[in-house]
Amino acid sequence: MATTTPDPPPAETEGGTASTDEPGPGLEGAIEKGGTQRIGHSALITALSSSILPVTSLASGPILAHVLGPQARGVMAAVLAPLFVASFVASMAIPDATVYAIAGLGTPIRRAANMATLILVPLGTIAAVAIWLAAPILMHGTPEAIPTLRAVVWVLPFLMIGLMQRGAIMGNRNYRLSSLERSTAAFGRLGLIIGFALVGVLTATTAVWANIAPNLAAMCLLFIIIRRVKSASSGGPSGRELFKKMGAYALKGWGGVSANLVNWRLDQAFLPALTNASQLGYYAIAVSLAEIPSMMIGATKNVVFSEASHRKDPRIAARSTRTVILIAVIIDVAVAVLAKPIIVILFGHSFLPAVLMARILLVGNVPWIAEVVLAAGLLSSGRPGLRSSGQIVSAVITVAGLIIFVPMLGALGAAWVSLAAYTINFLITLVMFHQVTKIPYLDSVLPRRSDVVWVWHFSIDLLRKGVSLISRRRKGAKT
Repeated sequence: MATTTPDPPPAETEGGTASTDEPGPGLEGAIEKGGTQRIGHSALITALSSSILPVTSLASGPILAHVLGPQARGVMAAVLAPLFVASFVASMAIPDATVYAIAGLGTPIRRAANMATLILVPLGTIAAVAIWLAAPILMHGTPEAIPTLRAVVWVLPFLMIGLMQRGAIMGNRNYRLSSLERSTAAFGRLGLIIGFALVGVLTATTAVWANIAPNLAAMCLLFIIIRRVKSASSGGPSGRELFKKMGAYALKGWGGVSANLVNWRLDQAFLPALTNASQLGYYAIAVSLAEIPSMMIGATKNVVFSEASHRKDPRIAARSTRTVILIAVIIDVAVAVLAKPIIVILFGHSFLPAVLMARILLVGNVPWIAEVVLAAGLLSSGRPGLRSSGQIVSAVITVAGLIIFVPMLGALGAAWVSLAAYTINFLITLVMFHQVTKIPYLDSVLPRRSDVVWVWHFSIDLLRKGVSLISRRRKGAKT
């Protein structure tokens, strides 16, 4: 049976989409003039590659849980959480500025990456020193993690450069290359954990290095690739003008990046100071399950940001947001139903407290994913400051909520606070996006029948291609 591809989207007017019931917009939205690449397929590739990290994390979870136990598993999470948060916060939105410089301003990838590196090295060094000094405070509830944190914090500048390099590849619209790098790093992490476990050297410290080493290797690989890859852009600002534009963009977006990390990751960074390692171990398992759909679907933001910047069309973000809301609801409901058997089978009955935490976080995935994708519309319009102002409000709520509810409810309180913060975050971004673009609220939130039809046809088309590929390989093996 021949495969079919969903029809192109209907035409859109300034105030929204023209009335039609034909299969339409979704992520397959705008097709570049004279090109064949579709946003839907690019987003799918990115989503699948991004899902590999949480899937491999879930696969390594039973190994970490049984070998390390809740206590050491909590120590590992206690070290990685502040390192992860610092890598984003200290980057000052330079990765987003790099995407915008390449996709929106037409700067060649090598020039933009070099400028970003010059900015990130001193920022990363300052952040590493600050975390080294603050380690006793950050690890107040988990003092046994202090030596490990102080040992690994010096790789922070390199982790920040790696984040920027990923942005540069996305800004150059090399989505397959970006997906390959993400997949390789994820499988490398899983391989190291399995290898350490087999030779009997898997500890909280070696598990931390197993998470960091693949990212460092990927950074080295991207360094070589960026200097050899053909740039999708030419011209653009250079020298001092590029520094000013990237710096201004990064400063305006810094509040948004920092606040987004506060809303998304500060719960894990704060837990070591507010509760014991066992509670952190439960929460880490809940997050590892809930992150599969959130990282998979949320990663489409990178494609939306790059394409909307390149095409100067924020309506791509609106269409994409309502489509990912539809997909997120379907996936998160399914995972929430299966959360208990998954956790019991993979981690054992001792991690049962993580079930309710995971279900709450899965509900929060929907507004979190929607906000991340819709915010790409603000970023592509050169308005990162608007997103920052909104996210700072929800970040304050997150901090206050963690301080109040974690001592009362433990890690379960952190899950509830995250749900509230994600929801507030999305509502604020939705208002900001509407004010900038004048696109009606429902055009960014409410999936249409055409979106449902598009998702259905796209899924069937993907399934048919998968079955056809398997069939061809089986026939080739027989011959």
